[in-house]
Amino acid sequence: MSTAPRRAEPPEGKAWHHLSAEEVLAQLGSAATGLSASEAAQRLATNGPNELKEGKRISALQIFLGQFKSLIIWILIVAGGVVLILTVVALSVLGGWNGAAKRSNPPRGKPPAERHDHEHDRPRISNKLETTTDMNSSKTEAIVPICGMTVDTTTALHAERDGKAFYFCSGHCREKFQSTPAGAKPDGKSGCCGG
Repeated sequence: MSTAPRRAEPPEGKAWHHLSAEEVLAQLGSAATGLSASEAAQRLATNGPNELKEGKRISALQIFLGQFKSLIIWILIVAGGVVLILTVVALSVLGGWNGAAKRSNPPRGKPPAERHDHEHDRPRISNKLETTTDMNSSKTEAIVPICGMTVDTTTALHAERDGKAFYFCSGHCREKFQSTPAGAKPDGKSGCCGG
């Protein structure tokens, strides 16, 4: 014997979220105070316990592989592959151009690996400007009095001493030249450009 009212059907055309509290309780066959013990026992016998059945366990591998069921994932994988291929091609092309440029313009002067600190390798500062003109171009080159590098006089840094122009590969060499008296040997080792 239940004191709870019988279940009522929701009014026609009214959505569940528009129902009042009384209408919801009537529809569920309950009361504001809850179900009586006998009504709860009867519903337990009719509907079974209010618990979820445990589903089949899913392994981490199945979860991972399940991610590939989505179309957007496949679009992103293909896009990543295209970017990777284009990057490799671009680096190969640019690397080829860079290598060709290095082969056609070999560095002038002594390579840094061959420089060493011996008395005979230290250039002396002189007032003599050594210049050469390339037969294929109008460039004039000069030897840097500090480190011995060959530089293009049209683009190199320069300084004047006793009315003569001297050219430099870096600001460091120019500063060292300007701080050394005319005709004196510079302090420090050869090949100290930029350092």
